[in-house]
Amino acid sequence: MATLSMHETQRRIELIAERTAVRRPNAQGDKHGSKNRPRNTRSLAQKTRFYQWIITNIDHPFPTDRDRQALCIDAFDKKDFYWWFSNHRHRNLTCTVDDEGKKHYRPKLTFYRTCQRLGLDIPWAIPDEIKRHLKRIH
Repeated sequence: MATLSMHETQRRIELIAERTAVRRPNAQGDKHGSKNRPRNTRSLAQKTRFYQWIITNIDHPFPTDRDRQALCIDAFDKKDFYWWFSNHRHRNLTCTVDDEGKKHYRPKLTFYRTCQRLGLDIPWAIPDEIKRHLKRIH
């Protein structure tokens, strides 16, 4: 039987781990659901700026590259930036399509709660069914 070098042995262990879906944290932390990684990865100032942008652009909540450069406070790569907005459109906005095929976005309760928690003013009338569910923050 041939002996393997340390490098070859390590590589084989990594291949077996990938095939059997074993996840081992690396020195930087496991990017696949490690419990040690903080869930809240964006600063309060960054979230406030993003939500303010969504409020201002509720008719078309799809930021451009120019918007990305203007909005980013924290270190954000392009992919993370667009994923953040994609996830928040999905979680916080309801999309409807009218008879002409135009999309309209309406905030969900979660959007209003987050804006309330961040202290952001909503420039439009909040629907009564949403108002009933919002708690007063003093």
